[in-house]
Amino acid sequence: MIDIVGGSIAGISAGIAFEQFGFPTRIWERDNPIYSRDGHAFLVLGSALGSLQHLGIAEDLRNTSANIQRGMYFDNKGDLIKSFDLKDTFGTKRIDLVRILTSKYSGRLYYDCDLEKISFDDDFYTLEFQSGEITKASTLIGADGANSRIRKWLYPNHKLHTGGYFEIVGSCDNASIVKALDNSFQKHFSQDHINENHIAFGILPTGGDDLTWFLQIPVTVPEQVNDLYNVESRENFLRELTANWSSLIVEAIESTDTNSTYVWRSGYMDLLHTFHFHNMFLVGDACHPLLSMTSQGVNTALEDAIHLAQLFNDNDLQDVGNLFYSNRKDVIADRIEYGKHLADRFTKHPEQWVQMVHLAD
Repeated sequence: MIDIVGGSIAGISAGIAFEQFGFPTRIWERDNPIYSRDGHAFLVLGSALGSLQHLGIAEDLRNTSANIQRGMYFDNKGDLIKSFDLKDTFGTKRIDLVRILTSKYSGRLYYDCDLEKISFDDDFYTLEFQSGEITKASTLIGADGANSRIRKWLYPNHKLHTGGYFEIVGSCDNASIVKALDNSFQKHFSQDHINENHIAFGILPTGGDDLTWFLQIPVTVPEQVNDLYNVESRENFLRELTANWSSLIVEAIESTDTNSTYVWRSGYMDLLHTFHFHNMFLVGDACHPLLSMTSQGVNTALEDAIHLAQLFNDNDLQDVGNLFYSNRKDVIADRIEYGKHLADRFTKHPEQWVQMVHLAD
């Protein structure tokens, strides 16, 4: 039995991938991710198509998501700065992807299992949950997200870094905006007249008349971010900041219930020295949190899950950890560095940032 801690995208993908090779699994999840609002939506890039097909969810995702055919960058008045084609790329709500994955998983999925303590002895991992439940695992996969308790147990001094920017994220139902987007993912840029920062406003259709938007702003005054956790302050901030932007953005904000918006601080972590400890393995954000600007978090999690399962099937267990690290570390290191460079240009040299962004790899 393979125990997986974390029942969101990385964890359930791992469960499916291992089951395809005949390995029984069970998943322990802190919450019910179907009802979590964090990570409203994201791009699933064309480079993930092979992973989606391998897991048997490509068509399901295509049927519930928006088909994104172009990336388009504009100034705040709506004049085009840059445009590029995208293939096999989807705008997807997190809730939809989790539901699709869950429907394909045939193992046991336990909710309300918040991991409190982990220990290792005699080749077994003992997992203690806040509910009081205790279980032992001979093989363990940590897929418990960017704030992974399993990773903190393995690497207690390895810390998350902030990207130097924060986001306000919202979603709404607006058929006219979705029609105007015409299967494109858009970002609009402007200068924040309050703090003289450059800011970006992204709009992503996610299927039907639904869309998610996000406002990205460099952190220059930390107290300002704290103020925005208050709904009224956030509503006033959004209204004032985007008042002179294109009508598309103004309409998106006006169509959104501010109570459903939230503040998000994306983070990254430098490359770990290993992705395993004995028979314990890390995947997805638990292994390598990536900055949101890379649009690579979902793709990388799917790749991790499938590759690890393949290694289990093809190799002796004692060799899997080193192979997993040697095969994945360069790709992950490149994506970490790409995110760091993007964040640095966004906060310091925004004119370079626009030319640097790509969504193909």
